[in-house]
Amino acid sequence: VLNSIAGMGVDIVEIERFKNAMNRHPGLIHRVFTEKEKSYCLSRKKPSRHFAVRFASKEAVLKALKTGRRGIGWRDVEVTKTQSGSPRIELMNSAKNLIDSEEIQEILVSLSFTHNSAVATAIAVRR
Repeated sequence: VLNSIAGMGVDIVEIERFKNAMNRHPGLIHRVFTEKEKSYCLSRKKPSRHFAVRFASKEAVLKALKTGRRGIGWRDVEVTKTQSGSPRIELMNSAKNLIDSEEIQEILVSLSFTHNSAVATAIAVRR
């Protein structure tokens, strides 16, 4: 059985703008990011870059799943790393239920950032 692409999403975030939003709304990182994500980002030299690219990845995943945010919380999508260090998406709660019902096998993700922008691409792969 061949796998097929169920959806694809891309998102780009201006790092400085996201940093300003985090400063204006201190609760933002607690509403959007999991404990693992917060711990990782805050341990980095420039946390705002890492938060911004994770936010972009969450948006890209939602686009790949073709849901918008309907019924899926920000923290239902978590960016982790594989043993080799490449990014990996973990889905929980309503996001996990959605991919199970849609027979999504995995979500592939690629992240990148410059001094100014963070970008993420996600591909939902169907069984």
